[in-house]
Amino acid sequence: MNIEKFLQRKKGAWFKEWFDTSYYHQLYANRNDAEAASFVDELLAELEPPPGSIMLDLGCGAGRHAKQLALHGFQVTGLDLSESSIAAAKLQHTPGAQFYRHDMRVPFGNCRFHYVFSFFTSFGYFKSHVENNKVMSNISMSLRQGGTLVMDYLNVKYSEDHTTGNE
Repeated sequence: MNIEKFLQRKKGAWFKEWFDTSYYHQLYANRNDAEAASFVDELLAELEPPPGSIMLDLGCGAGRHAKQLALHGFQVTGLDLSESSIAAAKLQHTPGAQFYRHDMRVPFGNCRFHYVFSFFTSFGYFKSHVENNKVMSNISMSLRQGGTLVMDYLNVKYSEDHTTGNE
């Protein structure tokens, strides 16, 4: 089955299965630990989090970024909807990193995290603004006062309006 057929067949909550498909793994095949380490190093240089910061990698996939954050001495929780991604994250133990299968629409902490990270457009797949708002509420609730959210988000409308088809 090709990707178009997959998406047509899964019109509603396609994301529940997408992240466990070979298509998803092909999309991110060029991502590796060295790329994650470089990204995390630059991010930490910019944010300068205090030692002992507690962090959440929301939509962590196989945990590349969470593990890199933990290697810098932070306590990191990685959450992802994909069972196979969480299984992959747990294959190699990294002190300071823990991984759980979890739907971001369900609360995941109350004033627990100093930092919440959502990388590689892990947000915005839901059919309704109500679901997206629930995720944002959960993120807000999970952050400690003065906490920081770093979100990589694809603005679909902007991208559609500024893509010429020649890229």
